[in-house]
Amino acid sequence: MEKRTRILALISSTNALPFKTTYRNKFVCFYCPQTYSDFPELVHHNTEHRITEKQTDFALKYSYHYGTKLLFQDFACKLCNLVAESYDELIRHLTSAHEKKFTENDGILPFQMNPEGVKCAQCPQKFNSFKLLTQHINSHFRNFVCEQCGVGFATITRAKTHALRHLNGSFKCELCDKTFSKSATLRNHVKTSHQKVHKNKCDHCAETFLHYHAKINHLVTAHGVKVPQYRCTMCPKVFLVKGWMKCHLKNVHLKITKYECEFCNMKFAVKEKYKDHLVTHTGERNFQCEVCKKKYSRKKVLVAHMRIHNNDKRYVCQFCSRAFVHKCSLQSHINTQHKVKVESDSE
Repeated sequence: MEKRTRILALISSTNALPFKTTYRNKFVCFYCPQTYSDFPELVHHNTEHRITEKQTDFALKYSYHYGTKLLFQDFACKLCNLVAESYDELIRHLTSAHEKKFTENDGILPFQMNPEGVKCAQCPQKFNSFKLLTQHINSHFRNFVCEQCGVGFATITRAKTHALRHLNGSFKCELCDKTFSKSATLRNHVKTSHQKVHKNKCDHCAETFLHYHAKINHLVTAHGVKVPQYRCTMCPKVFLVKGWMKCHLKNVHLKITKYECEFCNMKFAVKEKYKDHLVTHTGERNFQCEVCKKKYSRKKVLVAHMRIHNNDKRYVCQFCSRAFVHKCSLQSHINTQHKVKVESDSE
């Protein structure tokens, strides 16, 4: 109750416009179900409401658990007409001049709307999507920190959702030593890792494939389909796999580095990158090729090496249909022969 009272005091003392979002990042009026695709429409709609403090308090009752999103056009105090330079300065002013009380874990997520669009109210960094902006906000409001990996979150709900990723679970695979938190995840693991179920289906015929890259190879060679490309929303880079693009966003733009090396303190956004880095310190080579007896430090490198012996040319050029064993070879081919720069963060 005290938290809701503090948030209500901030809304009533400033020009902050509370709002909600849908899972598809549409903007919802705080006081009715009306939904909009951009903020100016929401701001205009909000002027049509005759809002009372009681209505705001009632709305907060059902929203503050997920974080209270506030939109500022400027950081103005309605009690004395002062306009602060930043959100933090506004909070300091309300505390010292008007004796309002706030705490760090109130779950407030401030955004600022200016002629260029909506941005973070804490720093000048810009994002092309509201989803990325909300993820970035967590870096400023580390109210709830994960004990497992040190990632911070603005609200307890986000922290609890994240914590589920660290649960070992009680569903153990009988064919290996892996354990899962859900029975459905275990069943999917058994099908793909042990039963080798071909879950990648062709959209044009009845063919199925174990690996995604094999499906792409088939689509290009059999049906003449162009390989999909995923463009980063923050920079010009292009990726052949959506997962690589997401890893790039986390590592390069969002700076989410939750895995830290115990030997050199380097940090990584992706667990696999962290594991790959660890072997550079240990020097272990536990994975040996049965054909040529070469040893490798990582299993995925051995798997990639085996494609040479199997003549598995899964990486197909979308421009001329030439196929390659390794992605880096395809990458070099596209860059040099077709003058198209396509980059990725992973094999």
